[in-house]
Amino acid sequence: MNYRHQDAAPRFRVVPPDVFEDFEHNPIKVVLLADHPISTAGIRSFTSQEKWINIIGEASDADQAEAILAKEDVDLIIVDIMNSDTGGPEFITWIRKSHARVKTILLSSCGDIPFVLRVLKSGANGFLLDNISEQDFITTVKHVMKNKNVYDPEIISKLVSLATRQSAVEQKSIFTKREKETLRLVSKGLTNKDIGERLHISSRTVQGNLSRIYTKLDVNTRTEAVIKAIKMGLLMEPGKTASLNQLSSREVTEKQIYKEFLEDKEVYKPSL
Repeated sequence: MNYRHQDAAPRFRVVPPDVFEDFEHNPIKVVLLADHPISTAGIRSFTSQEKWINIIGEASDADQAEAILAKEDVDLIIVDIMNSDTGGPEFITWIRKSHARVKTILLSSCGDIPFVLRVLKSGANGFLLDNISEQDFITTVKHVMKNKNVYDPEIISKLVSLATRQSAVEQKSIFTKREKETLRLVSKGLTNKDIGERLHISSRTVQGNLSRIYTKLDVNTRTEAVIKAIKMGLLMEPGKTASLNQLSSREVTEKQIYKEFLEDKEVYKPSL
């Protein structure tokens, strides 16, 4: 864990103390699974002043964690991994299936999209980057124990960005090849006549393509069409086209996962 100063400005909304006062009388039983002793020490430091958090076991791998879960009545397991190649998300998937009542929070220094999607698939109740502040960490534990899913604001931003890019991919796919060519040439300032000569079609056909483009983009003029297309990422520079295509083939298959996540009314969305 990469600790912030305890006085760092919190990124999550502060929770009124009385909302969680029942924890004071019913401490939660927590297990730590960390692939590095520094991580374990850091979490213990974060929770040392919280009497309602009772750390009953520590594990350095999945086998040790499973052994603890088999013997103890655990409320929460905190998985802190430094290496995104380890099976943190997959272990959480196993917990969700084998110990459904146990809450899970994953901490990691990795926030790239492929790993984020693995975590979303796992069903983790919380996902925090390791630069989390002490206050935000404790707030997250409280929300998770109150059946709220909590994801780091930086992760939320990445998911929103990915969803926006996905929208552009979908929008681009509704245009025919000729409409795409027409839109690209319009963005270069060519007239209908010039576009027709470039594409070897009549000006009337060009106008027909434009009319369909206007309808699909819900605009009325060439300028509006170009501006909206640029904002939506439909007019990509040649060097960037490949990356957009890669997004379409690699990440579009995960669309439903993050779409449902972003629309989930039970997800606690921290202030960005």
